[in-house]
Amino acid sequence: MIKILLSIFVLLNFSITILDAQPQGQVIWSRQGTGGIYAAFPTYDYNNDGIADVVAAAYYGAYPSPPIRLFLVSGSDGSAIWTRSDCQGVWGNRGLSTISDISGDSIPDIIMGTPGGIFPGRTVFAINGVTNATLWSKSYYPDAGWVYSVRPTVDINNDGYPEVLAGVGGVSTTGNRGVAQCFCGHTGDSLWAFKPYDAVMCIFPHYDINNDTVPEVIFGAGGNGYDNKIYCLNGRTGAQIWSYNTGGSVEYVIGIDDINGNGVPDVVGGGWAYKVVCVDGLTGSLLWQNTLGSPRVIYDLRRIRDINNDGYDDIVVGSWSNQVTVLSGLTGAILWSQTVGGDCWNVDTLPDMTGDGIPEVVAGAVNGRNVMVLNGANGNIIWQYNFIDRVYDVACGADFDNDGYVDVLVSLQDQNSQPYQLYALKGFVAGIEEENMSAFVPKIKVIQLKDRARIKLSVPVGKKFQAGLYDLGGRRVEKTPATIARNETNYIEFIKDTKPAGIYFVRIEIEDYKTETVKITLF
Repeated sequence: MIKILLSIFVLLNFSITILDAQPQGQVIWSRQGTGGIYAAFPTYDYNNDGIADVVAAAYYGAYPSPPIRLFLVSGSDGSAIWTRSDCQGVWGNRGLSTISDISGDSIPDIIMGTPGGIFPGRTVFAINGVTNATLWSKSYYPDAGWVYSVRPTVDINNDGYPEVLAGVGGVSTTGNRGVAQCFCGHTGDSLWAFKPYDAVMCIFPHYDINNDTVPEVIFGAGGNGYDNKIYCLNGRTGAQIWSYNTGGSVEYVIGIDDINGNGVPDVVGGGWAYKVVCVDGLTGSLLWQNTLGSPRVIYDLRRIRDINNDGYDDIVVGSWSNQVTVLSGLTGAILWSQTVGGDCWNVDTLPDMTGDGIPEVVAGAVNGRNVMVLNGANGNIIWQYNFIDRVYDVACGADFDNDGYVDVLVSLQDQNSQPYQLYALKGFVAGIEEENMSAFVPKIKVIQLKDRARIKLSVPVGKKFQAGLYDLGGRRVEKTPATIARNETNYIEFIKDTKPAGIYFVRIEIEDYKTETVKITLF
């Protein structure tokens, strides 16, 4: 049974003017995370107030008092819904994820991978999203190392629940071999395991290459210099399909468009080889590379809607440098770079705020100690916010203050006098002047239902609208019939369990207005 978790990118039909002095970001709410917060993102509305809530995890090496390691907080004000102190914390944002219901209560749950020594370190946790109880756990001590990455994937064993992917480090006693593993989401039983010759730094479901209804798995290996490859595994069995040696430890991989026309989305990765590479998603052969140069260790990669109008989505790069860079997804050429501050380790994309149909970019600079929102088309600064402590994570949030715009989550280290470590900042701040406010601005919201994804949207009465559902390869999976809006509030629905799990784009066409795009993830 496929369920839905979502990240929304809504392309709005208006334009803005950025004032000569960039506006300062504005705080919606903040909360303390003693010891530092290393990961936070929006999740299900657990307290039923109509606003997505936030799950956040502490830095694993901290010893906070009180010793809270995992938070579920209200998206509307940051107040705690529940907390846990017995699950170690995370190494970074890859070690925490929401997963569709694996407990049987029809409400999404949480998965977490921990670093450190003995249990609760080196462990995969499956946690009930409502009660915070442990559903199951898998400790890798003493046979393997830190758990760097966890992600959900589709139901493989036909029990009606999604499964869990884990990327794990190695230890010297077992030849430093890491583990890429797939667990039954409901029970924690191992479905398969693959052991490269180094740590698995990141792991993600990708695309169903062999048409067996299960997306294959991509991951990056590295950490100790023993194995520097991007791997693609059979998602059902864990057997290797291909690998590509990048020449350095691989920190991050993502899927992109099919740029060579063989029908399979391709893969981009980067890390300690100081370059971004794009390889064929079917064979692993090199398609392009861009050597950005030392010390530009690649830490984060995000796909962004086509900037240069060549028909292919592009790539946002976060690295161990003071710049954010956007590369052409088709060629790897630099489209723009913007200086944001020392060590820009984390990037994400936000809904379009400039009216050009291109999402914006949010970047966090660890040692620049700031967050910037940049124009996705050219890198110009829209707004920024400065902190005293280091910025360890940024993420596209939800509309936490109900003003119609998606907001930003920021996670901080805890070493200086910054009073709080988790912040929700307004996505659209005062000081940004809107033009053409008489133009119709559609509002779009995705609603989670048990058996379908419902999209609520505003359409001018009398105008036609319809929507297409597209997979990552650009293939249209479904199209709704053209409908005339009889009221301003309208709905589009897609049945969930008739489609493979994965990331999709919903393109909504409204008569006489720009096409709107919503990015959703089906599980």
